[in-house]
Amino acid sequence: MTLIAALAMVACTQPDMDETPQGGKTSAKIINSSSNAAQGSLLVKLDSYATEFSVEDIDGITIEACPLFPAGKATDEQLRGEEIYRWWRLSFDEAANLDTIANRVAADSRVKIVEYNELLECIDADAESEPRESHSITRATSNDMPFNDEYLCEQWHFYNDGKVYDGIGYEEAPHKAGADINLLPAWKYCTGDPRVIVAVIDSGVKYSHPDLAANMWVNEAEKNGTTGKDDDGNGYTDDVYGYNFFDDNGTIVYEEHGTHVAGIIGAVTNNGIGVAGIAGGSGNNDGCRIMTCQINKTTGFSTAQAPTDRVAAAMKYAADNGAVIMNNSWVSGKGGAWESDYWYYRSYSVIIDATKYFENNAKCEGLIDGGISIFAAGNNSSGTPSYPGAYYNNICVTSFGPDFQAGSYTNYGTGANICAPGGENGGWYSKVVSTGIEYVADYMYG
Repeated sequence: MTLIAALAMVACTQPDMDETPQGGKTSAKIINSSSNAAQGSLLVKLDSYATEFSVEDIDGITIEACPLFPAGKATDEQLRGEEIYRWWRLSFDEAANLDTIANRVAADSRVKIVEYNELLECIDADAESEPRESHSITRATSNDMPFNDEYLCEQWHFYNDGKVYDGIGYEEAPHKAGADINLLPAWKYCTGDPRVIVAVIDSGVKYSHPDLAANMWVNEAEKNGTTGKDDDGNGYTDDVYGYNFFDDNGTIVYEEHGTHVAGIIGAVTNNGIGVAGIAGGSGNNDGCRIMTCQINKTTGFSTAQAPTDRVAAAMKYAADNGAVIMNNSWVSGKGGAWESDYWYYRSYSVIIDATKYFENNAKCEGLIDGGISIFAAGNNSSGTPSYPGAYYNNICVTSFGPDFQAGSYTNYGTGANICAPGGENGGWYSKVVSTGIEYVADYMYG
């Protein structure tokens, strides 16, 4: 779970991206490996912006080319000035040999980069759900809290005084006072702002959840428009609460992890039910807004990985539709998979371009000029955080439990910027309580 707080930036040195990699001129254009790539597609970046681009058949295989990012409402100046519009997606028969197609495309003088459409790992494998029945807060406990949310007294990640309250009384648990984000004092100054839109790039968010619905971002043109039509002209159809990038449609398939993360960020606060959100408001429709950008989907016990092109599209969509913060619960490879920023840059150029686009173009007039990108450090207990979080320009979040010890699952080390509550494997009191898909609230860690 990346999460919970991210209002700090770390000054770092930009890596040298001009280093020449090993290999010949043509192979140098191919920047990553086909070993974990989606079949039937390649991503290419052209030397310059072009309104048209096509590739001739290769060994009898038809190659279809289309811009990777919809132009939407972009001006001609933006189309020619933003590097993101130089990316194209090539589609072809899934039985075709990816390496053969990549090498032939790389020989095209118009092509600057050929990138395999690698599958990214979503952060939910180590998360466990433990729902509990609702309970009422006693008068004594509610008087200690600024708001009336049912589970606020159990949200140790917001305020941890070393005690654990279970709705009846206090229990002994390995909690340490101060192992939290010290949210209660911050609430005296601000509890949220509906102008701030947070994109949750994760599994789908349950937008109808009673503790989330009022704080969901809503695309009014699509909500009140015609089904099957791109009513607002942003390049996406039926994107009422966000978009399902995994299936490429407006139908959000909600799941546990994305819903849980959304609640931590922006569950409606002071509404008498469920949990409070960090920026969920004060009960006066004044919380932040959550935009759901679904990048994966679970079938049975298997969670499909997110292709690089779909994740990059989610980032651009978030910026173009008003989000100023994006929370990314996914990684590209396990901790230690990349030795340096340079080699990550040489493997995921489109993600770097999409992140840069978000940071340069996302804005909220009068509040934020430029987007804030937050990434998970990863959950495979490595002393090296995963990329893209570890990249010099990103905010990388690692996790601790209620005892202020690093989570047993978390990645850590050079490249990580913030340590935030993520819970631990143990009783419900060690986990983080937030919005669930079957219950008003449940407990997870990771």
